[in-house]
Amino acid sequence: MAARIAIVAFPALSIDDQQWIDEMRARHDPHARLIDAHATLVFPCTAPADTVAAEMLTLAATTSPIAFGISGTRAVSDAFGSGAHVFLLPDSSASAAITELHDRLYQGVLRPHLRDDIPFVPHITVAGAADHDDCRALAESLHPRSLSVRGTFAEIVLVDVDTMPVTPLVRCRLSRGTASAG
Repeated sequence: MAARIAIVAFPALSIDDQQWIDEMRARHDPHARLIDAHATLVFPCTAPADTVAAEMLTLAATTSPIAFGISGTRAVSDAFGSGAHVFLLPDSSASAAITELHDRLYQGVLRPHLRDDIPFVPHITVAGAADHDDCRALAESLHPRSLSVRGTFAEIVLVDVDTMPVTPLVRCRLSRGTASAG
């Protein structure tokens, strides 16, 4: 059955980093109550959830967890409407691994939903506002603290985006090269 879904990765972070990101999002991200801090790997689309979940499971078994450090912050115009966001940007090696994962997720049943018109930028959103200049100032103020954030993306999660808050449907551990307890 087709559902309005997305695929995200929730970062595993230290308690201090998690609290800092959660506090920033609570103050500055209008979506903070809808979904926890995450990297979007597949943008919302209508697709057969069972088929997507099966493809995710296969892909996750051949993908290693992705360790990352934040290398900067950036204010970015909203790709789907007005306003802007503040992104935490992972380091270049993690960014490459996240982009590869994104590309692989779009190779199967999700291929028709790939947005070639929007460049994929691996990130964790921590703020959103109507004014781009406000986001730019916030990004600059967050930059020094953001550089100490370290974490791992260890699973990918199929979510139902029509529920509020967003509901996880299927979680797949990234397990290539790691021991798994099944």
